[in-house]
Amino acid sequence: MEFKERLKTLRQQNGLSQEALAKSIYVSRSAIAKWESGLGIPNDSNVEELCKYFNVKEEWLLDRIDLKKQLKITKQQVFTLITGILGVLTPFIYVLLGFTLTFRVNPVISYMPLNLPSFFDFIIQYAETETATSFCILWFSVAVWASTVLFAVLSLTVPELKRHTCICRSINIGSVVLSLLMFLILFIITVNVNDTIYWFYPKY
Repeated sequence: MEFKERLKTLRQQNGLSQEALAKSIYVSRSAIAKWESGLGIPNDSNVEELCKYFNVKEEWLLDRIDLKKQLKITKQQVFTLITGILGVLTPFIYVLLGFTLTFRVNPVISYMPLNLPSFFDFIIQYAETETATSFCILWFSVAVWASTVLFAVLSLTVPELKRHTCICRSINIGSVVLSLLMFLILFIITVNVNDTIYWFYPKY
């Protein structure tokens, strides 16, 4: 019998609802539901409170298999946290690069020069003078980056999403990869239209 089954059995034998048990050991009802569904394992202090409340031994309530499962869940949570942080940070990095990388005389690319247009400026200028394709790609990229940040924040903060660690990790990783792809596409477009964008500066 696993921990989730032992906990549910103890709760039902004592005629307790999940909410009543949660109030007794000072945790949320969702925490009890998560433990009984096998989506998580309580920390040491919660295990101690459960043992005191039901008057059982910790070794009986949480066996070695459960401890291994707890370690596995912890590793999954850490990986989910890392992917969520990447989802928040990487779009900001791309936007920062977009506003700080500039193109001067072909093929010189400089970083954070003073009073020079960024490569975002070149894309907008090119879109206004030649075609709207680059401009549309730029705004689609912005939408992708904003969505990446939004979902990453939600995956780290919303309990309902945090339970689905595998799905959240997959979406976060996919969003980060798509964000990088959009940045590379914008960069390639900017470099490939050098005949248009380099008119800002004289060619030597």
